[in-house]
Amino acid sequence: MIAEDELEIARDELLYLVADCRAFLAAHNLLGELALREEDVSLARGHFGFAYEVGIDSLPQGFRGVLPTQRDYNGEFFLAGRGLARCLIARGQRAEGRAVLQQLQKLDPRNTDVRDLLAELDEQERLGLVSPDLPVLDDLPESEDEDDDDD
Repeated sequence: MIAEDELEIARDELLYLVADCRAFLAAHNLLGELALREEDVSLARGHFGFAYEVGIDSLPQGFRGVLPTQRDYNGEFFLAGRGLARCLIARGQRAEGRAVLQQLQKLDPRNTDVRDLLAELDEQERLGLVSPDLPVLDDLPESEDEDDDDD
């Protein structure tokens, strides 16, 4: 990805890009990843959440079709949604995280990443491995993809 000594430069360039093009989902996703790398789940949630909302808002009113993950720019939207869900779950907002994943699953039922995250969430709940103050998805900082409630 980005060399450790170049993180500040990369972040500055990405922030410059999103200042000029707010709907640049790939840049928001990278900023979310950088925030996770520094264990700033709240900042990551902001970037992933913004990108996810841009994607949701771009759908036609009442959209009920399939949005194939692998087509065009859709992958960036799904990456943002998965990142947002992971951040919400890590912050103890499991219901909200599950709702994001369920929305993604409705939009592309064939998306195995979303299906796997939902299955992992179900398994953790079934086994009672849930702790609201700890990240519950094993690889949160490595996602491909806690302090404020600004919703």
